[in-house]
Amino acid sequence: NQTQQNQPPRSLLLNRQLPWMVLLVGLCITYFSQQIALSDARQALQMRFDAQTQHLLHRIEQRLGDYRQILRGTAGLFAASRSVDREEFRDYIAALRLGEQHVGIQGIGYAQLVSGRDLARHLTTIRQEGFPNFALNPPGERSVYSSIIFVEPFDERNRLAFGYDMLTEPTRRAAMEHARDSGQPAMSGKLHLVQDNGQKDQAGFLMYLPIYLNGSPGDTVEERRTNTQGWIYAAFRMNDVMHELLEQQTLDMDVEVFDGQTATPETLMYDIDGQL
Repeated sequence: NQTQQNQPPRSLLLNRQLPWMVLLVGLCITYFSQQIALSDARQALQMRFDAQTQHLLHRIEQRLGDYRQILRGTAGLFAASRSVDREEFRDYIAALRLGEQHVGIQGIGYAQLVSGRDLARHLTTIRQEGFPNFALNPPGERSVYSSIIFVEPFDERNRLAFGYDMLTEPTRRAAMEHARDSGQPAMSGKLHLVQDNGQKDQAGFLMYLPIYLNGSPGDTVEERRTNTQGWIYAAFRMNDVMHELLEQQTLDMDVEVFDGQTATPETLMYDIDGQL
């Protein structure tokens, strides 16, 4: 009939549709190829990120292990002597060559535990060693004090910590008590070092190791508390620590360090961009 005569042949329709079909197939192939390439690229980036992260975490843990060993070595100085004097402590710390071998440590000190009834005698002893104006900071009557009597290098910045009672500050006290009760090194949370003199130009932290009376029992928490003589501690400025760890690293990622499990401006200790 007339209608059938006016319809184009089926072969002609296929010829007209074929370019569009070829184009559609090509677009599909291109799309899936791009998705595969993007997936491969994302996987490669993820693998690179994971490798850099693991390497950095390993370096940080390794460095913290080095710091713990320094504290244990300094504690050994006290274990090998009936009484460590100022010159012995100074010479031992000088031999560590902190500025060359252990960049990031602001100083190493010893805080002696002093009872309230022994405070006057303690102050007299330190003043007779050539520090006539020695006093504990902050002032005030307390049942127990921690008096920083040694800190090396004994430079202008570290002298600001001389006589500081760290037990008066909650973040420091928590780490000191944890170290005392466990007998192991303990690291404080985020704080600003006394050596920064209120400038708060960067975050810091402290690491403590308790010193017990030589020959005293220490199997239980109560025994360790009773026989605590003081604490060896090391002070760190976070930017200095991280800069030394990262200076030889090629990183294509942002690095931020927080105190604890919560990432907030208050817990931020280091930012590779801003360097808090």
